[in-house]
Amino acid sequence: MPQGEFAWSWYQHRVALEVQRKLKRVKSSIEDFANELDEDEAWLRGKFYGQAPADLGEMLEWALVLGVEVLPVIDEMRDIEPAARYLS
Repeated sequence: MPQGEFAWSWYQHRVALEVQRKLKRVKSSIEDFANELDEDEAWLRGKFYGQAPADLGEMLEWALVLGVEVLPVIDEMRDIEPAARYLS
């Protein structure tokens, strides 16, 4: 997997964790959230667990619908290096 794709996967993972934390705080489930988004639960679960890629628009929609106030920030390269280290 190219380094950029791996870094994107790492970012998607971090966003999915934030969204799942919010779901837990509001006592909701992935199934409930999928219904709210009018999406297939298996599709959404696959995105949350890295089985399918999510694009930036999808991740922003999750955050906006749930009211996630802070998404992971890439301030410097080391913010995505944990993923990149596995490529060497």
